[in-house]
Amino acid sequence: MTDSSPPDYSFVWSSKDSARPHSLALSHDRRFVFSGGTANTLVKRDLRTGEIVTSVTATHNSINIWMIALASPTSLVSCGFGDNVVKVWNLDLEQQQELQHPSKVYSVAASPDLLASRCESGVVGLWELGGEEKWEKKKSLEDHKGSVYAMVFSSNGEMLATSGMDKKINVYSVANDFSRMHTLEGHTGWVWSLSFSPESTRLVSCSNDKAIRCGIRRRERC
Repeated sequence: MTDSSPPDYSFVWSSKDSARPHSLALSHDRRFVFSGGTANTLVKRDLRTGEIVTSVTATHNSINIWMIALASPTSLVSCGFGDNVVKVWNLDLEQQQELQHPSKVYSVAASPDLLASRCESGVVGLWELGGEEKWEKKKSLEDHKGSVYAMVFSSNGEMLATSGMDKKINVYSVANDFSRMHTLEGHTGWVWSLSFSPESTRLVSCSNDKAIRCGIRRRERC
């Protein structure tokens, strides 16, 4: 007889530091957890024990690290709250590169060897991993009017979706040089967050119009 009871989760370790964390990322091999937060602090911990392996001060031009993400199996990126720079680190937290932006950067989204960054100006910057493990600017997307609030790559890596102040959701094809595939309209307020389903056929959005909407690819139902 199959046991259908839910899995029993419990905390195996807990850590509390002087720097308040804002964002987390797991290494691809699931050995380490990275955190970024107040005081511009980046911390690498052993995922099994919670012990700190190393920590650094990121020296963003803001008080806090607002977002971190694993951009490839060997690189981590960070952005401050209202900083014009995305910093690239190796997994030993040694800084490798700075990606300059024309205005303040508020978040990043990553897919294998691809990176998207959203700016205060409403521009989405696209970067790809080139030779010698260096990130190179691929292009900019300027289809939104006003700020961009959300970006997400699909689970299969084939699409990027963005949304923002203009109440629209744009979906781009990664394989076709990020050409715009669809524009979804219907929200009457700013679109704050997006999420693709694991099979990449559904795109769910939420807005300050109090609505959650489901966009469907192919002939499927939410």
